[in-house]
Amino acid sequence: MSFTSPRIFDALIVTAIPVEYQAVREHLVNLKDQVINGSVFEQGTFVCPNISWNVTIVEVGAGNLGAAIETALAIKHFRPAAVLFVGVAGGLKDAGIGDVVAGTKIYYYECGKALEEFHTRPDLGKCTHRVVQRARAEARKTDWTQRIKPKVPAAVPKVVVGPIAAGEQVVASVSSEVYKLIRKNYSDALAVEMEGAGFMKAVETTSGVQALVVRGISDLIENKAAADAAGSQETAAKHASAFAFEVLAKLFQTSGDFRGDAFTETGVSVAQLAIDTSPETLRQLMEWAYQKGKTERAFYAEPTAVNPNQELHAEELIRLSTETQDFVDATEIDKAFASALRLEKLLETENPLVTIEERKKHHALLARVYVIKGLDSKTAGASGEEYLSKAKALLAKAKQQ
Repeated sequence: MSFTSPRIFDALIVTAIPVEYQAVREHLVNLKDQVINGSVFEQGTFVCPNISWNVTIVEVGAGNLGAAIETALAIKHFRPAAVLFVGVAGGLKDAGIGDVVAGTKIYYYECGKALEEFHTRPDLGKCTHRVVQRARAEARKTDWTQRIKPKVPAAVPKVVVGPIAAGEQVVASVSSEVYKLIRKNYSDALAVEMEGAGFMKAVETTSGVQALVVRGISDLIENKAAADAAGSQETAAKHASAFAFEVLAKLFQTSGDFRGDAFTETGVSVAQLAIDTSPETLRQLMEWAYQKGKTERAFYAEPTAVNPNQELHAEELIRLSTETQDFVDATEIDKAFASALRLEKLLETENPLVTIEERKKHHALLARVYVIKGLDSKTAGASGEEYLSKAKALLAKAKQQ
């Protein structure tokens, strides 16, 4: 089966300072502002072979608290498939100025108990497996350097993948107590920064989102001011951005979880379903699921096997519905489908609080749930045609609005 249209996904990229924001912005086209609750976001498009990303970017200022607040707001509103923090950091080990660190986990080094000596109580956020593995794969190559703007530097930077430390202080001396604390208690940390922990706290509240922190090394702690004055922050931000976009370009190129299988192997994404009402598109998606389901029936039958895709639908639909209902004994598929029916009734009424764009998005989401219900029905031995027909009708509504 083949599709000529590129797959389309949504991503959120968070930055802290202007030099980071500008480095990310240079990779996008068709930029436009969007204001949510007073917070100003910018949206643009990142296109590469076989895949396209609708990317939302935001500058949150220095500090973990601001990063947590703005990231949580953006995730709730834009519902991205991937969220990245892209910025600069101080290097602690294994990376020089201009190199890139991709985080596996983010230590919040401020946590602990203040006795005569500070006793750490480590808190950490883990970047998600799929995107970390993609970062490891790209770190072994130099292809990503071709994305460095305006050109690839003579000394090719490297990428290292590992832990990052985050706190509330600018660490500018190897003689400082904070530096000593980090090196003593978080000795495997490759870099130190001020937003990653808050960013990861916001991500923890959302299932099914791929999350990664990418940092360019702008200084090696000592002589930070001199390095910054020499333009190291701009260089580090450009390198981090180049690597981040290479990761995005390759993130959903291969199969893996449900989203990465059904919506990658067939070339059908949620965004494509919202504009493609072709019966053949949905029919091929259902056929793929049927063939996979014959050998992996548990993929559809068990709630844990369809995670995170089904849980994500259930959460989204339940959130959008104004009613409440107990789904304790229902499977995740039935949760999503029951919620979809309630949401569909709500969308049939005119509501001035629901914008045309929101209504279009909700109809596309409903259609996807009907498709999944059809997949489940067909795998169980039924035709699934009634669900397919309903999905086509909903997609037609989304296209017309």
